[in-house]
Amino acid sequence: FAHDTDAWDMWIEWLKTLPFYIECGDWRAVHASWDYNSLKRLKGKSLLDEDFLYSSADPSSLDFRAVENVLKGLEVQLPEGVTFEDQNGNLRSEIRVRWWEVPNGGSYRDIVFPESLSIPDVSVSIVESDEWRQYPKNDSPVFFGHYWIPAKKSPEPVAVNAACLDYSVASPEGKLTAYRWDGESELDKEKFVQVCV
Repeated sequence: FAHDTDAWDMWIEWLKTLPFYIECGDWRAVHASWDYNSLKRLKGKSLLDEDFLYSSADPSSLDFRAVENVLKGLEVQLPEGVTFEDQNGNLRSEIRVRWWEVPNGGSYRDIVFPESLSIPDVSVSIVESDEWRQYPKNDSPVFFGHYWIPAKKSPEPVAVNAACLDYSVASPEGKLTAYRWDGESELDKEKFVQVCV
């Protein structure tokens, strides 16, 4: 868009119209995490509303946190002084977590998503709370992306009713991934479809 500001403006305005999540009764879709508290805050909100747009860009606001959780995923702070290097070489002190389950014991390495051996195998003392509620096993299937699961990994549900569809499609070896849903409440790994692009 470097030389086409009209197209840039058109696409930005279109992006502002997109919903934060889709809920169709029998299934759901969200970019990164189905975080109930964040979705409750975002219900009925739109980036076309300038006041909300500005609030959602202010790191000190609750709107910002809700948008971050839904579009980037639920994150947890690592213990003080513990960091890791991400795939782009950035030093990080927070990890994205398996928001569909709540750890009761285990380590930071157990809760990170996608899996990573660079995360410390240090005990975590997080339990289910208002900050992090497990996605109930009897809720509608939810489909999400964002996490760049390695392309070489075979797709499978992350829970009986949750599936990540991001298998690094933007990388050279990535695959476009979809799920053929036929109304089932328990997802089946045989129903994933992948194509190289």
